Amino acid sequence: MMSSNTNQSSATVNRTDKAALFAYDDGALSDLSVSNVESKAQTWWWIGFIISVSMLLCGVYYIANLLYNGLGLWGLNYPVAWAFDITNFVFWIGIGHAGTLISAILFLLRQRFRTSINRIAEAMTLFAVICAFIYPLIHTGRPWYAWWLLPVSNPSATYPQFRSPLSWDVFAIITYFTVSFLFFYIGTLPDFALLRDRSNSKMKKYIYHTLSLGWTGSSKQWLHYEKTYILLAALLTPLVVSVHSVVSYDFSVSLLPLWHTTLLPPYFVVGAILSGIGMILVLIIPIRKFYKLEGVITVKHIESLCKIGLAGSCFIGFCYVIEYFGAYYTDDIVMIKELKSRIGGSYNFFFWLTIIGSILAPQLFWFKKARTSIKTVFVVALLINFGMWSERFVLIVLTLSNGFLPSTSGHFKPTYVDILTFVGSVGLFLTLYLLFLKFIPAIAVAEIKGAKAVVSGTTGDKKIPSSVSIKTIPQKPYLMVGEYDSMDGIVAALDKIKKTGYKLYEIYSPYPTGIAEKTVISKKPYSGWYAFIGGLIGIALGLFIVWFMNGIDYPLNVSAKPLFNIFLAAPVTFEISILFAAIGAVAGMFLPRNRPNFSNPLFKSERFSASCSRDKYYISVDSADEKYLLDRTRDMFISTGASNIELIEK
Repeated sequence: MMSSNTNQSSATVNRTDKAALFAYDDGALSDLSVSNVESKAQTWWWIGFIISVSMLLCGVYYIANLLYNGLGLWGLNYPVAWAFDITNFVFWIGIGHAGTLISAILFLLRQRFRTSINRIAEAMTLFAVICAFIYPLIHTGRPWYAWWLLPVSNPSATYPQFRSPLSWDVFAIITYFTVSFLFFYIGTLPDFALLRDRSNSKMKKYIYHTLSLGWTGSSKQWLHYEKTYILLAALLTPLVVSVHSVVSYDFSVSLLPLWHTTLLPPYFVVGAILSGIGMILVLIIPIRKFYKLEGVITVKHIESLCKIGLAGSCFIGFCYVIEYFGAYYTDDIVMIKELKSRIGGSYNFFFWLTIIGSILAPQLFWFKKARTSIKTVFVVALLINFGMWSERFVLIVLTLSNGFLPSTSGHFKPTYVDILTFVGSVGLFLTLYLLFLKFIPAIAVAEIKGAKAVVSGTTGDKKIPSSVSIKTIPQKPYLMVGEYDSMDGIVAALDKIKKTGYKLYEIYSPYPTGIAEKTVISKKPYSGWYAFIGGLIGIALGLFIVWFMNGIDYPLNVSAKPLFNIFLAAPVTFEISILFAAIGAVAGMFLPRNRPNFSNPLFKSERFSASCSRDKYYISVDSADEKYLLDRTRDMFISTGASNIELIEK
């Protein structure tokens, strides 16, 4: 449990990251990280869950009604064939981009403030993508034929048109979700192991043991974990750009005013990040209060997110200025008409909500007082989300409603079905988020401990224990395991082990210590090579699919364009290559000799299972080592400050 010196006062929230980090020891951090899982659901959780499930059921009902009666229940018309459905699709996809930004990009930039919020951000990405994917399926009108979008043969001999960004969306979203899920799941392995070791229920222990893939926290596992994690982060980074750029191509390939512009890809990407930052702030601010995480998710973390949001808001404002400047500079009558209708037309409410929410409100973040005021940040974050949804609505609906000809102009009015299906998607998002809070640790404790260790260095005194007991020597080969309270003893023991000439030894820790690369037993991970090979396979497969489907099996002459063009094949090829590279990286983490070991002999030790993933450090020496001597190994552990020594039969 949390020690007396870790009790948080009201002044804790104003501490710096470093001070807040030192307010907790490793055991207290472990307790705090799993408190949301191990404790009973609070009243606020049940209230939120009931409300979100009710919203979800409402959405399910009206989606079923849409599938039965047709899309005429929506307010879609000619020419506004895209309205609430595509607006919500683009909005939810954008929400997920901040999760990737916080988790992957900031990880590559070694920004430690991400460690307390990355788990929630990663979960937000997955839930937002799930919500987004619903709308294109419904929009097709016949979602049971959605498999036609895949490059497989079907009775009608209709294949995806790979020249269309609409088919690119399918590959982009599937890749984005898959890689984001792998990134999220790999990061949860140490925390599932922590839940396994702390659980008293055999059923829960078995479930978490399976989910953790037999995680022990050995230096070898940490080495492969870190290699795979950084590869997935590197692969996710271009996906942030590619996914929403592909979504923007749905609009920019048309000839409609304000759509047919090269400004849309960066505009969509930055806008997505801004909306995602707003959502992550809305999610973490209540949680830090309800779960008493003020000392872990500090004001400094929130302030850093505000700065990112401010940068995104300024860029969005710049894009708006460019749009008006470009229209008046070129004297484009149609674009000028379009922009004037934004200001004073029938949809001007949504335009001004966009200006207030996504441009004006975030300007408060120029002031430190506003960035450090939790209530102010929460309100601004809500306005950002309202503003960015309105921005999507204005861009899609208003543009479609103002065509080049009177016959291509019309007005869209949402029906109650439009509104309630969106309410259902919000309910789905909140339901998944609340279930995540109940069953998965909300903060990545291993990353927080690692960040603390980087700041503080190794700590603890080298004390020789007053008594050390060794059980009866097993008849079969065994491991001698020494327990330490800090990394100091591990470092000292490792030095003596190397001088003695041991080969069969291993180190175990609750977070990556960076010591694995110094051991002779840790082989270099093959994740990089597997990712490279997977990427090559993806490139070859992507090019083959586009070439075979469009050029050979189902040729379709479009305006005398070539049946196969390598440049038009680039989006699909890129997404497939990233997908296979990510799968290859994870496969490289689980090579046959490094595969998950669910029957590791160390699990026989109750002491190891109870504390290794929490706050203790272990080093094991195999009795099969040719340099092994019982007395010498025992004395080595004692001299380096081992608090307990145990013999474990293999």
